[in-house]
Amino acid sequence: MKRIIIRDFGPIMKADISLQDVNVIIGEQSIGKSCVLKVSCFCTWVEKRIAIEQNAKRFEKKGVFIEELVNFHRLNGYVHDNTFIGYESDFIKFSYDNENGFSYEWKENRWDYKRPKVSYVPAERNLVAVIPNWFEVKSVAGNVQDFMADWSDARKSVGGDETILNLDVAYHYDEGSDTDFIKIKDGMVLPFTNVSSGLQSLVPLYVHLVNINNKKYREREDNSVKHKSEVDKLVDSLVEYYGNNIGETFVKNPKYGTDKQNTNIEQEFIPNPDMTMWVLKRLRSLSRIHHCEVFLEEPEENLFPPTQQILMRTLLKQIKRQKGNTLFISTHSPYVLDIFLERETYDFGLFYIQSTENGSVVKTATEADVQDMFEGGVDAFFNIERLGNEV
Repeated sequence: MKRIIIRDFGPIMKADISLQDVNVIIGEQSIGKSCVLKVSCFCTWVEKRIAIEQNAKRFEKKGVFIEELVNFHRLNGYVHDNTFIGYESDFIKFSYDNENGFSYEWKENRWDYKRPKVSYVPAERNLVAVIPNWFEVKSVAGNVQDFMADWSDARKSVGGDETILNLDVAYHYDEGSDTDFIKIKDGMVLPFTNVSSGLQSLVPLYVHLVNINNKKYREREDNSVKHKSEVDKLVDSLVEYYGNNIGETFVKNPKYGTDKQNTNIEQEFIPNPDMTMWVLKRLRSLSRIHHCEVFLEEPEENLFPPTQQILMRTLLKQIKRQKGNTLFISTHSPYVLDIFLERETYDFGLFYIQSTENGSVVKTATEADVQDMFEGGVDAFFNIERLGNEV
C-alpha cells in the first residue's frame, strides 16, 4: 500500500490517499485529477530510483525533486510557497517542501522491495498515430516523450498481427518501411494515421500494455547496455552497504598457503560467501522487473461505451497476471467506473475531487458509497457532493 500526501500543489489544496491494487480518481475537468495521478506516478518512480541507487543523493540536491516532477509532467506554475508532497510505502518514506527540501528514511521492510516497470500513459498517446513523423518531433518532452519511447519498443515487439480486443481489427508493424498499419475485418489495410480516432487512442495503449507485461520485454530490458551498467553500480552499492552495516566483505582464504590451493583461489582474501549470498538475493529483486505499475489518463478516450468496458476487463486481467501489478486511472466515464466497482479479486480505491474556495480537496469514497454505486446504481459522477468522508 502507498500513501500519497499533496498540499498546495497546482489546483490541489489537500490530498491524503492510500493507493490499493486498482485505483480510480474522478472529478470535474481542470480540477486536479491528472495532478494527483502524475504526483503518484512520479513518487513511485522516485522510490524506484532510490532503491536501485541505494541512496537519494540525486533528489537531496536543492530543488531537484520538484524540478524533475514539474519538467517531466509539464506542471509549470504548480509549485506554491507552501507546497508539500509526501510519499510512504512499505519500504520507504520521503517528503518535499520548499523550506526543508527533500528528506527520506528507509522502512523496516526495505529489502522486500521488488523493482517495477513504472509507466505513465498520457491522454496525448494518440500523437504516435496522428503525427506521421512522431519519432522526429522535438517539441514534446517529459511523459509524452517517455511514452513515445515505450511505443517505439512496443510496436517493434509485435510479431505478425496483434488483434485488438474483440473489434475485428489487428495492428501490424512493417519493419521494412518502419510503418504502422491497421487491418480491418473485411481485409482492408489502412495506414495507422488514417484510422478512426478511437483506434488511434486505443491501439498505442493496448499494444504498450501488452508489451510491458510480456516476459520478452523484461528480458530485453535486463540485457540492455544501460541496464548492465546500472546493475554494476548496484552491486557496488550493495557490497558497500554490507561492509558498513552487516559484516566483512572479504575474509581470509582458508586454502591460502596450503597444498590444496589452485590457480583460481591463490589470493589471500576472498569475497565473504555470506556477503555474496546476501548481495545476490537483493540483486535479484532490484535488478529485474518484477511487476508493472501503470498510471493511465482517461482510458475511455474516443471509445464506444461497450468498448470501454471490454478494455477495462482486459486491463484487469493483465493486472491480476502478476502479483504486485497495480493500476491507477483518471476517468470521466461511468462505464469505466462500473467495471471496477465489481471488485472481484483485488483491493479497490475510489477517490474523487471537490472544489472549494481555497482549492481542490481529494477525498476517498467510503465502502458504503462503493456499495451504493454497485448495488444501488448510484451515479458517482452526479452525486459527488454526497460521497465519502474527508481524509
